[in-house]
Amino acid sequence: MSRWLIAEIETTLAKPYFMKIGEPHETRRMLDAVIRGAKHVSIPPQINRFASHPEDDLILATAVAGSADYLVTGDRMLLGLEVHAGIPIITARHFLDRLETDVINGTG
Repeated sequence: MSRWLIAEIETTLAKPYFMKIGEPHETRRMLDAVIRGAKHVSIPPQINRFASHPEDDLILATAVAGSADYLVTGDRMLLGLEVHAGIPIITARHFLDRLETDVINGTG
């Protein structure tokens, strides 16, 4: 997690679509738990352009800085990259499927 990514998630969760899904205090509680459990990293001031949007490059830079195992997203442009710097870019559904398989196989 980078400071930029935390701010981006907070902005996204404040949008009407997400406000309809759950109570704001519950959403905040879940986000706070994720923030507490996350590895916090700094992203470099100079970001290489790989994605079609500058914001997506910041997400990629955060994943690389944190040596992420996966980048989980619903963003179609990022998903189109499939892999960045050796980090698989997958959907939440695909990530949950992988976690389930790891648990069943005893590797997770």
